[in-house]
Amino acid sequence: MTDVVLARTARDERTLACPLCPFTLDVPPVPVSDALGSVFGVSGSSLARVHADQAAGRASQDMRAHLGGHSVEEWLGWGYR
Repeated sequence: MTDVVLARTARDERTLACPLCPFTLDVPPVPVSDALGSVFGVSGSSLARVHADQAAGRASQDMRAHLGGHSVEEWLGWGYR
């Protein structure tokens, strides 16, 4: 599976959608909290950025796993839709 196919699953900034079926994956927005960031010794925006990167990584892994579950026949027919 190439990153090009994964990139084409982006519907908007928070939603990934499978091009082969109705499956979607929504990533919730990351809140910025300076109070929580201070607990970890960083700014709230830095903590939010780390959390957002982790959430994006999990969403990418989940979508890759979903896309990998489709058969070769489904992928071969994808270009003809």
